[in-house]
Amino acid sequence: MNKSLKGLLVTLVAVGSAVADNQTHLNPARICREGVAAYTTFHNMKTKKTNDLFGGNLEATGFYGRSVNGSHLARSFGADGTETLQVVADGANAINLGLFRTRKQVSSDLLLHYASQSENPLAGTLRFDPKQTMYGIRLDYFHRFDEWLDGLFFAMTIPFVHVKNSLGVKVEGSVSGAAATEEIKLLDLFTGKAIVRAAAADSQSALKYAKMCPDSKTGLGDITAQVGWRFMEGRKYHAGINAELILPTGNKPNATYLWGARTAECKWGVGVGADGSSLLWENEDQDLHIIAALQYRYLFDGTEKRTIGLSELKYHDGSKVNLIKDPLLSQYYLVGTAGKAGLQPLANISTFDVTVKPGSQLDGTIAFAYNNAGFTLDIGYNMFWKEAERVRCKSGGTCSRSCETSADPCDTECGTKITCVPGDWKNETYGVAKVMFDSTAIFNAAGGTDTLALDTTGFIDASEFNYAGAETPSQVINSAFIATGYSKEYWGYPIMVGTGISYHFPSSNRDTLEGYSLWAKAGVSF
Repeated sequence: MNKSLKGLLVTLVAVGSAVADNQTHLNPARICREGVAAYTTFHNMKTKKTNDLFGGNLEATGFYGRSVNGSHLARSFGADGTETLQVVADGANAINLGLFRTRKQVSSDLLLHYASQSENPLAGTLRFDPKQTMYGIRLDYFHRFDEWLDGLFFAMTIPFVHVKNSLGVKVEGSVSGAAATEEIKLLDLFTGKAIVRAAAADSQSALKYAKMCPDSKTGLGDITAQVGWRFMEGRKYHAGINAELILPTGNKPNATYLWGARTAECKWGVGVGADGSSLLWENEDQDLHIIAALQYRYLFDGTEKRTIGLSELKYHDGSKVNLIKDPLLSQYYLVGTAGKAGLQPLANISTFDVTVKPGSQLDGTIAFAYNNAGFTLDIGYNMFWKEAERVRCKSGGTCSRSCETSADPCDTECGTKITCVPGDWKNETYGVAKVMFDSTAIFNAAGGTDTLALDTTGFIDASEFNYAGAETPSQVINSAFIATGYSKEYWGYPIMVGTGISYHFPSSNRDTLEGYSLWAKAGVSF
C-alpha cells in the first residue's frame, strides 16, 4: 500500500481567544536575566570612592540559565490554549466540517493523497514541551569622574551569550507514520525533512521556514552605554540618574525556525533610569541597606524576516464556499502557483521582511543588602516587563493607501483591510491546494478550480495575511534572587568575588518562560 501525503494542510478554527493562537513567531524574554546577576554585590564597589585610583571598576559575570515547566509556553503553540494539536485520521476523503469547528483537532483529510485516495492519511497528536538553555559571560565597566563633577559616571555592558531553544515537539499516538514503502512520519512535515514519494503526483517541496526544530545561537547580546550622575551621595544613602544608549548587535532573525534562538534584539534603543540606597541599620562593621534601581528602555522599529500565516481560509463544502477565521498552522498549508506545477508549504513564500516595533521595556530591582566587614549578602526581587510587539507589512514596492486619514499608506489601524503587498508577493497567483490535487498538473488551469475554494476566491490576497500571529505579546517576568560576595583589598586594589542564584516565574501570560539561573563573578577597582 502506498500511504500518501501530498500536501500538508493542517487547519482548525481558533476564534475569540484573548491571546492569539496561530503563532508563527515568538520572542519571549530570555529566561536568564543576567542583568540581575551583574547588579548583585557589584553595587558596593560602584558606590565606594577610590580617590587614589584611576576610577575604573570592572566586573566579569559568568551565568547559566535553564527554563522549566515547558507546559506554560507550550500553550502558545498548541490548539485553543492547550499543549497539544491533534491530527485525526478520516478515510472519507472529504473535509470533515465537525473537525473544522473544533479547536483542538485538525482533520487529516486536509493531507493531500492523490495517488492513493483510499488510504488513511497520517494521524497523531503533536505535543509541545519548549525549553531554553542560556549561558555566557557579561562584562560590566563602571567609571567615576568625580574629578570633573562629583558623582558623574560612565558605564558600559557587553554580554556574550549562547542561547538554545527547543520546542520539544513529539508525536503521540499509534498512527504517526505513512506506509513502510515511503517511511514518512508526521513530524517530517514540520521539520523540513525532504519528502520522498513513490508517485510523482504526490511530490511536494520541503519546508524552508518556521521549522519545528531546535535552534542555537552564540554571539553578542545587547550592548549598552550609560552616562549618569549620582547627585546625592553619602555614607548612609545615595541617589542617581542615568541616560542609556542600546546598540544593535547579533544576527537578525531569519525565520528558519518557528522558535528561533536570538542573542539580542538587534534594534537601536534609548533608556533612562534611576537608582538609590538608604541605610536601615548599622552596628560596628555591620550594616543593612535597602537598594533599588529602575530602568526604562525604548527600542526603535527595525526590519526582521518573519513567517506570516493567514487570517482566513476559504473552502468549498460541496455546495458553497465557507470561510474559516484565523486557521491554525496555516503557514504549513500546501500552496500552488498559477500556471505552474508543484506544491510547496505557504511558509516558503510567506516569509518576508517586516517592520517590527518592540516598544517599551521596564526593568526594576529592589533588595536588602547586608554587609559585615568585607562580606555582602543580597536578597531581592526583580521585575521585567516588555510591551507587546507590533509587526507591520513592509512593502515590496506595491502599496496603496488604506484610508484617507492615514499618513502611512500601509497603516493597518484604519479599520480597513491591509493593502500593503509584502516582498515579492503577487495577488491572484497563489492558492491553497484542494484536498485532491495532482502536483504534476498545472495549478489553477481551469480558472481557480484547483484551489480549496474551487474558484478564484481561493487565491490568497495580501489582505489575508495575519501579522498578529508573528507578534510577541506583552510579558512580565518576576525574579527572586539571593547572592553573596566578598571583597578585600590586595596590592592597593579592591577585589570582589561573588555568586548567586535566582528563580524566574512568569505572570499569568502564557507566552513567557519560567526557570532558574546561577552565576559566579569577579570584579576589581583600579
